[in-house]
Amino acid sequence: MVLPPGQTHDVKGFAPVFRMITDKIEAFPGDRGYDADAIREELAKAEAEAVIPAKSNRKSANQKWGGPRGGPPS
Repeated sequence: MVLPPGQTHDVKGFAPVFRMITDKIEAFPGDRGYDADAIREELAKAEAEAVIPAKSNRKSANQKWGGPRGGPPS
């Protein structure tokens, strides 16, 4: 199990955790802290659905990530 310090941003702790579970998941639930292009791209590559609400400051969230399984549009 990987537990980053509490003050560490969610994006920094994503990579080590995702490497451990990438072949075992179909969807990745997360809070707005996980709403980053890099995370959504990794999930799309792994064909895992991103169940992550868009941050309020994300521009065109539905256009950019409205594709299948929460990834980029096809």
